[in-house]
Amino acid sequence: MRNVSGQRHVIPDKSLNRENINNMVKRCVWGTCNSDDRYKDKPHMSGVEFFPIPKPKTRMQETLQWVKACGRKKYTVANVNKHAYVCSKHFIDGRPTAMHPYPTIATLSNQVVHKSRKLPFDRAMTKTIMTTPTKLKLKYG
Repeated sequence: MRNVSGQRHVIPDKSLNRENINNMVKRCVWGTCNSDDRYKDKPHMSGVEFFPIPKPKTRMQETLQWVKACGRKKYTVANVNKHAYVCSKHFIDGRPTAMHPYPTIATLSNQVVHKSRKLPFDRAMTKTIMTTPTKLKLKYG
């Protein structure tokens, strides 16, 4: 589309305006936490708030502390962006305070893993059971 002077007129993309950036999904990056602000009505999300991880450009030491506390092997400072949050479940006081500014450290003892499917069964065991003959035909002759 061209305007009166012959220059191209660019229509701004409304999906990227300031309102919609604030409405983007917030997910917790801590360990195996599954907190997500799309499910505010679920019981496990009642009263949960999200706090942004400090940005590496301005607060590198704090960013390193938060990323280390998250306990994820492949999550590094390079992954921190404006969409990186930790939920209130992982702070001693429910939020960063002067006394406890960092999230609790994610270890295997305090992580809850929800298994969504059953464990695989031993296929060798079932093969031996399934290969046994069920009917025998006898011929008289």
